[in-house]
Order: sequence, then structure tokens, then C-alpha cells
Amino acid sequence: MDNCSIHKGEPIRSLTEAVGARLIYLPTYSPDFNPIENCWSKFKSILRTLGAKTYSNLAKSNEI
Repeated sequence: MDNCSIHKGEPIRSLTEAVGARLIYLPTYSPDFNPIENCWSKFKSILRTLGAKTYSNLAKSNEI
């Protein structure tokens, strides 16, 4: 689970333990270690070069 405060409450802990599971929290978010972040960065860079300000302009573009 992520470290969202709602996931750390007693109700979640009780329910998890009731089914015999164990809570394991993910490490703090680190985009440097997440490969998809590099993909999104490239994609956003390409979108910026197109200069489309609206969805309809973006949809008309042939470069994507």
C-alpha cells in the first residue's frame, strides 16, 4: 500500500489482520526509480512541440 493516511488507520489494519494478511507499505515515492516517469516525460515533451492548445487541435495532429 502507499503511505496515504487513510490506509494507515486502525480499521484497515484490523480488516487486513482479520483475513490473515500483513500490511507492507511502499517506500516513499521516488520518480527517479520509476521507469514510466521517463516515458511520460518524453511524451509530454513531444506534445509541447506540437503546440496544440485544445484537444481538437491535438486530435488533428498526424505526428502522434
